[in-house]
Amino acid sequence: MTPQTKIARLVATALLPATLLVACGGGGGGGGSSDSTASVPFSTAVAKRVDEIAVATVTAYAASLAFDSCSACISRDYAMAYIAAHDALNGIRRSYEPLIFTSLSEPTADPNAAVAAAMRAVFRATLPEYASVYESAYTEVLGAIADGSAKTRGVALGEAVAAAVLERRANDGAANDNTPPAGYVIPAGTTPSAAGRYAFTTGATSLAVPGWGAVTPFAIGSTATYASQITAPYGGDLTSAAYRADYEETRCTGAAVAAPAGCATVRADGDDAKARFWFENAPTMWNRIADTIATARGLDGAARIRLHALVSVAVADSLIVSYSAQYATDFWRPETAIRFAGLADGSLTADAGWQPLGLADSDRRTPASPSHPSGDVMAAGAAQAVLDSLIVSGLRGFDVTSSSSTGLTLHYDDFASAAQASADAQVKLGFNFRAATSDSLTVGRTIGSAIVAAKMRPL
Repeated sequence: MTPQTKIARLVATALLPATLLVACGGGGGGGGSSDSTASVPFSTAVAKRVDEIAVATVTAYAASLAFDSCSACISRDYAMAYIAAHDALNGIRRSYEPLIFTSLSEPTADPNAAVAAAMRAVFRATLPEYASVYESAYTEVLGAIADGSAKTRGVALGEAVAAAVLERRANDGAANDNTPPAGYVIPAGTTPSAAGRYAFTTGATSLAVPGWGAVTPFAIGSTATYASQITAPYGGDLTSAAYRADYEETRCTGAAVAAPAGCATVRADGDDAKARFWFENAPTMWNRIADTIATARGLDGAARIRLHALVSVAVADSLIVSYSAQYATDFWRPETAIRFAGLADGSLTADAGWQPLGLADSDRRTPASPSHPSGDVMAAGAAQAVLDSLIVSGLRGFDVTSSSSTGLTLHYDDFASAAQASADAQVKLGFNFRAATSDSLTVGRTIGSAIVAAKMRPL
């Protein structure tokens, strides 16, 4: 028996009492409208509310994680929750292709109950320790829905779809996130073994999710197809003009001190705050942007859930690709490169005490993984491509806040500008060289475009 067949039988059993109620004209408590066999509309207000609950849940989770691992970890939870919501909704009225759960149709189920129950079931399985954040909120959403067979069917469907999604991802490799790729040599300390090789930076004593590149992607099919597009940084030539230019840019504009010695160009006023704005992990940032644009453009509930599902899946898959490529290139972080510049090119300006701007903020040290490509920037490129595909040109401007920069709201004219701002921030934080961010945007956009062209398409 296939997983989908097994779950279909389970949900059929769960729905049997509701079927009998419809046949007998009964309906349980609450308003009788939920018992109608007519299709119940999906409320845009409910769609927005479950978005808010998801953001609150994963933000609480992110706060408990190390800065350099939370993006990868929560991207998977976000994607599963929104896939479950999307597939549950399309198990009632098929507006878009489902991604995982395709075998069931329940046209008389309440979609509001189905979506809330699906997301709640995913979070119960993946983040039970944050039940205080989401449990009462989902209970409130479900409590506002009239009791009856439609609600019963919706809850059963949502929980069944969530079970299918969780079963599909049960052995996806995420449990081995701390297992380095075969043959990878873990750094012995902060001194690189050779020019360009990754070494631990200040505050790092272990690698950040070195096994994440082996996690099964949600939608792209093959991680290697995209990771292979990231080749040796600077063609392996650390005496090149391109490397020198990128080295000087990060040394001068990404340092903890405002004006490093020998720098003609330094950070401008306001650059510090704009860089710190993009400290926030990519899954919550880009889902916040999706939420903002969905509200501003008046997307209906189904379109809103699909938008979040596509953004979440694109971000999750781009982070898998990024980690795969990072541990393949094994390229040093700017902190190491600048402190040990002589290993690469004796004519470069070295600084044995150089520290990145990002080090000054809480635990937001340089991420403990190789620097090329940048995960958050690849995720930004992927999210941008999805949003560009779904929101027409001329309607892409938005204002957005960040959990890592209290009190600051930034405006972007379009999603490309926001993605580029994410890339610029990684340089000014001192975490990456420019080539890493450029390559990341390019590959991320390719990932996002491929996903939106092939998955969860309108019917």
